[in-house]
Amino acid sequence: MLRRIKRKDYPPLYQLLGNAYDMAGDRKRAVKTYEKGLRENPDAGRLYLELGNIAYAERQNEREEKKEKKSNTRL
Repeated sequence: MLRRIKRKDYPPLYQLLGNAYDMAGDRKRAVKTYEKGLRENPDAGRLYLELGNIAYAERQNEREEKKEKKSNTRL
């Protein structure tokens, strides 16, 4: 008999759900999903990786915005 899978029993579900939010452009909700998964599964390394990926992407976006502002002020 099949049983219903609960997110807290299967950490990759938090990863998939967080990834879906991130791909839809809702990074805040993605981060909250990863963090909730980590509270329930503190050994779920992939969730830490996903949080790191978001932090890295946001840092890259900030750098690009700074470069763009510098180039616009030179004109």
